[in-house]
Amino acid sequence: MTQTSWQFDPGNYDRATVAQIMNRFRGDGVCYELGNKLAVYQNTPAAMNVLVATGGVQIQGYGMYNNAVVTLTIAAASSTLARIDRIIARLTPTGSPGSIVLAVLTGTAAASPTAPALTQTAGGVWEIELARVSIPANTTSITTALITAAASQPLCAWSIPFMAGITISQGLATTLPGSLTLPAAQIHGVANPGADTDAETKGHVASLFAAFVPTGCRGLITRLTTGSGNFTTDPSTKSVDISIYGPGGGGAGYYATGGGTGYGGGGGSGAWLKKYGISVSPNHQYAYVVGTPGSGGSTTQNGTAGTSSSITINGVTYTAPGGYGGYCPTSAGGTGTPGNGGEVPTSGDDVMPGNPGIGAAGGKPAYPSPFGAGGGGRTSGSVGAIIIFEYS
Repeated sequence: MTQTSWQFDPGNYDRATVAQIMNRFRGDGVCYELGNKLAVYQNTPAAMNVLVATGGVQIQGYGMYNNAVVTLTIAAASSTLARIDRIIARLTPTGSPGSIVLAVLTGTAAASPTAPALTQTAGGVWEIELARVSIPANTTSITTALITAAASQPLCAWSIPFMAGITISQGLATTLPGSLTLPAAQIHGVANPGADTDAETKGHVASLFAAFVPTGCRGLITRLTTGSGNFTTDPSTKSVDISIYGPGGGGAGYYATGGGTGYGGGGGSGAWLKKYGISVSPNHQYAYVVGTPGSGGSTTQNGTAGTSSSITINGVTYTAPGGYGGYCPTSAGGTGTPGNGGEVPTSGDDVMPGNPGIGAAGGKPAYPSPFGAGGGGRTSGSVGAIIIFEYS
């Protein structure tokens, strides 16, 4: 057994030992506090290259700082097939000297392209991804729309120092290794969540509960988000409120012939209705259907429409139509027509039609909720839903 101690004089430490020490203090990723965070963006005028801003990375305990904008050349596009490239930082810890360099990891052109694999070998070459570039057939210049990575957030994690008190600010999104334990402490200033894995706050939960749970509801709330069947009321239920969301339409594919690239129109969102105080029989079944979201189009296909969500109570069918799919562009370099929102429901006390797509983006939900948004280009729409509040 070998026991190794660090930082005692005299001591000459090899690069692997120093990297092991540094890796205890911050994880892999772009250094949040350095320069312009290695943001990847288009050249002006656009060309077959991308620019990488100033900033630094740490990878497996080794560091690099870039003090000037770097131009990275993108290989020529295929004349018939699309391709996906990665913009990376590559650690080579061996050799004399070792290095971390910015580079393009060129993908393979294919009918359904995928990003090339990163090399991550313990003690050897280790790559992390800063951005991703989509390259449709016949592409002649790389524009912002083809680069997946916001200037404020790389695709890899941020690298921040590990310390007893951690302040996370300015919209910082980070991955902390292992678990984070804060004995007898609280985290303040957390933004409202935007994704399923984001942290939640007590105030936001309370506001959602107040928005969805009517005054006087005794707590029996059913949310149906897929499929069809029969909903059975509780033995003590005498009336219900219902809230129905049509699913979103799918976004269209892009134009991929004729020497240029167009972008598919976004899908429209589903319609919404609310009906209050419907008399029902206890322990009784009522048929429902939750609409299916529209599918995103492939390279040259339109998005499809979402189907309607509905429930039938006492012979009346309450229906929220789904949003319409977006359309492919008809010429190189154009943007397809967005899909329309679902039509205004014909029954309900409160009704709202769906919103149309906006350019290549999907339409926002008719009523603020996680349901029924239209899909962006090549993306399926969001699910519809039926929410039932029971009263005794």
